[in-house]
Amino acid sequence: MEKINEVLSESGWDMVYSVVDAGGYEKPSKFTVTISKNGVSHSTEYTKGWGLRHYKTTQRKATWKVAEFHGRATIQNVADFNRRTTFDPPTLEEVIYCLFSDAQCVMNGESFEDFAAEFGYDEDSRKAEKVYHECVKTWQALLRMGADFEELGELFQDY
Repeated sequence: MEKINEVLSESGWDMVYSVVDAGGYEKPSKFTVTISKNGVSHSTEYTKGWGLRHYKTTQRKATWKVAEFHGRATIQNVADFNRRTTFDPPTLEEVIYCLFSDAQCVMNGESFEDFAAEFGYDEDSRKAEKVYHECVKTWQALLRMGADFEELGELFQDY
């Protein structure tokens, strides 16, 4: 991971983020991230699941009780969980990886129909079409920033 961050930084990538919603128990953390390279920037939403939270202190003793509820473990004291944990901020490598992954879906000139078939979407779905166009926008943004897709592919090969 250190190598990836090092290579990205040496290649001129940078990122800033702001918290939109800190999230909590069963609620993802949401951010606005702005990545930049070569004086060109791109802002987008970024979400991290609630399972990617960490304890605020080194004390790892849980004070909430876990109960079985219809075969699913639930935390009874959500307020305590939220108070004792905090979100992990997004990292440059996570964000670039996600954007690169989205761009890979369309960067070879795939049509919407090909995209829908590849990812199991209905060709008549407006939601699927929106996802496709967001992937195209991401790909175009990375192109404007001068992303080396071959280098990124090698960098994230085993990510």
